[in-house]
Amino acid sequence: YITGEWVFQQGDGRTTPPPKNFNKWITGDAPTDDSKGTCAYSEYGLWYPTTCDKEYVVICQKHMYDRHNIPSNLGDDGLSPGNYYLVVQTDFLASDTGCDVEIRVQSDLNIEFGFVDGMRKDAPHPIANVDSNENRVVSSVSIGKANSQNCMLQHVQLRSDDASSTLLEAATYSYRLGCGYDFVSQPLSCDLTNDKDFSVVMIGEDDTGNTFQRYSTSLCSKWYICENGGAYWNGQCLCPDYYTGDKCERVMCQNGGELSMSGDKCKCPSGFGGEVCQSVHCDANSETSFSNDGKALVLVLEKSETTADAIKTIGKTIHTIVQSLNDQHQGWIDKYMVLTFTLDGTIGDLAVYDDVNQFAKSLLRIADDAWAYNGDCRMPIWKALDHLFDFPSSEYLRGSELLIVSAASPNDADMASIHATMEKFDIQTPIVDFLHLDSVKCNVNDWIKELGEFTNFLSTTGGMIFRVDSEFVGLGMNSFLPTRYASQLLSYSDPLNCTDNEIFIQVDTDMAIVFIMVGGQGAKMEIETPKKKDPITTFQWWNSDEQSLWSMYPKYPGIYKITVNSKGSMCSPVVYGSVGAIAEGNPHAAQVFSGFIQSYNYLNTPKPYAVYGAVNFPVFHILEQQDAQTPPETLFMAIMTRKSIEGSNEESYTSDVDLRDGCSYTYMGKAFTCVAENDVITLSV
Repeated sequence: YITGEWVFQQGDGRTTPPPKNFNKWITGDAPTDDSKGTCAYSEYGLWYPTTCDKEYVVICQKHMYDRHNIPSNLGDDGLSPGNYYLVVQTDFLASDTGCDVEIRVQSDLNIEFGFVDGMRKDAPHPIANVDSNENRVVSSVSIGKANSQNCMLQHVQLRSDDASSTLLEAATYSYRLGCGYDFVSQPLSCDLTNDKDFSVVMIGEDDTGNTFQRYSTSLCSKWYICENGGAYWNGQCLCPDYYTGDKCERVMCQNGGELSMSGDKCKCPSGFGGEVCQSVHCDANSETSFSNDGKALVLVLEKSETTADAIKTIGKTIHTIVQSLNDQHQGWIDKYMVLTFTLDGTIGDLAVYDDVNQFAKSLLRIADDAWAYNGDCRMPIWKALDHLFDFPSSEYLRGSELLIVSAASPNDADMASIHATMEKFDIQTPIVDFLHLDSVKCNVNDWIKELGEFTNFLSTTGGMIFRVDSEFVGLGMNSFLPTRYASQLLSYSDPLNCTDNEIFIQVDTDMAIVFIMVGGQGAKMEIETPKKKDPITTFQWWNSDEQSLWSMYPKYPGIYKITVNSKGSMCSPVVYGSVGAIAEGNPHAAQVFSGFIQSYNYLNTPKPYAVYGAVNFPVFHILEQQDAQTPPETLFMAIMTRKSIEGSNEESYTSDVDLRDGCSYTYMGKAFTCVAENDVITLSV
């Protein structure tokens, strides 16, 4: 208080009136005399008058305004560079001996900083990512409003934010180019921060060679809550296809789609659909229905003296066989069909029965008639299949179980016959299995080539060959047919690979049962689970010199290795799973229907085989079970192996699988062409 007014007194004796907003006094108004003292101090925003006999440590600082209350110039009233030492002393006799000390600096040298989780990232967060092991401090130095090119940051420290200021982490800075934040530190860990705030200390050297440091406070916490199905891992969101951004919040429209005004949807051009226009839109939907129930059991019988006894046995045991099918899944079979063929190429009518009793009587009549016809080791099997589709009742063939019963191999397996027959097969034609009746007259080893090629055809329909002695045909059918409900091939193997043949299969979560079938004498199989030596439950459904059939019951998903051996020269090893429940209450595994189309976005009914000379696209559909307790499955990759008909390997095919919009077959792979005519291809997804 000097000459009747309160003023700031500077070290050189000059005085400065306080700004008008410095008017908050503990007394309400500024004292008008010196009765309470001629000095005042500020605490918690209020001025307190007091005597001038107390000593206080004076801290000099460079103000952004000079004594005339106008912005100061660079260098005005600046502190000299160097190290300053500060001692804080409290009054031991005071009731509260604690104190808080905070040192701030007003300087034109400023540091901006933040945390990133990659050395090339340049959009920092104010806090470190608690889930990342790649936290780095990025910083920039400016003088005034301009980035400094001469000041260098050297070190960064993380210290505990308490009285001990314990060093938790330290790292050096490196300079980087092309970034808004020029300096990036080595990785820093959140492990020692114990979920508490910590101090960030940045140390560097200014353009005059003097050391400086700046303190700030931060903490470790989660950065993101991932959107649009993103997965949070190692402190960052791993985005699904078509989404990007730190939180997967940004949509990437595909195929020329445009982002809507809201920024979260895409407007798709003609021919494309889906959330981000990622899906081809079908010009025409085939309206294909997918179901495993309400199907027909179709028998295509060799009518000859060779098979007469076997047909009679089937007729006598068909009631038991049908009961086994119903035990497997009620509602699977509701029609019975039979077609015969003879050595001279005569094809009988395709008869249809709704009643199993009438079906059994028909089989017994066929058996009686068969004795009048000669048999042979080669029969017109392809011709019989070709004529299946010439009858009005062929509409019942879609998705049904067709069983060829013959002791022969095809005698008409020329490419013209094969192509003519396969042209009549579309994707909803039956699953074709071959019940081969082994006999002394027709040794299977004499007809390996024909049967091997026929086995390849069967696999295109999802079918296989099952060998059985004529005497035991009823028992064989009763063991084999129930395993064929909603079956899914899990592998393909060369029919002639019968020694230490290692087959690898991928088992999904809900695959309750897997079947392994190996032909020939001395057939054996070994299973290695994903956990190597972990034992697994198996059951042998059929065991004979001609054929062995096992089932295994996986305990968990993963890749299983099955090693098969057989003394037979053609063992046709097959591994397949059943998505239907063997026992009520079992889960349903994924069931996939597949085929090939030859037009990118026009959906005609797919074929079960690729067309030579055309561009082919594999298409797929997953059958969703109505009572499924798990989320729907997703397809993402298709793999194809290709061989020439002579057996030489050709270039394999791997493709992403994309969704389609407005199509019965809702997934599609990339285009491919057949390398050569009559290639044998194996497609898995």
